[in-house]
This record gives sequence, C-alpha cells and structure tokens, in this order.
Amino acid sequence: MSSTVRISIALFIGYTAYLATAFLLGDRPDEVGDWVRLLIKGFLIVLVAIAVVEWLANRRNAEAIRARVNSRTSSESPAPQPTVSGPPTAG
Repeated sequence: MSSTVRISIALFIGYTAYLATAFLLGDRPDEVGDWVRLLIKGFLIVLVAIAVVEWLANRRNAEAIRARVNSRTSSESPAPQPTVSGPPTAG
C-alpha cells in the first residue's frame, strides 16, 4: 500500500475519531467560527500524529536495513590470521 493511501486512511480515521471525541466531550460548535476552529484544530492534531507515525516507521525501517547490512558484513569471515603460541624453540 502506498504511503499516500496510508496517510489518507489515517487522516480520515483520525479526524473522524477527533470529531467524535470532541462531540462526546461536549464541544458542540454553535457558530461558523467555532466550526472552523474545531476543523482546523482537528486537522492539525491529526497531521502531527501522522507525521510522528511516519517518522517512527522510517526510523524502524532504517534500523532494519542497518541491521541487515551489519549481519552481512559480520558473516563475511576475514582471512585467517597466523597465530604464534609461545617463543621459538631451538631444535
């Protein structure tokens, strides 16, 4: 699902939830100015929530990619190094 579709769905659900909660808590606008204030406020709150969720998703994806790259580089074994155990002995 594309990012635009996910954001649109989240915007619709979040905005509907915000308006429903506002009405249930008794914030019933009477005048046009009250309606505009309620709509703008809800829109801004939902946009901030979507921005935070997208930021967290991008951060999680970046960490997953970084972990994948690190696991690939650590699985590649370096060339074996010669080991020396103790001083040379005369023969």
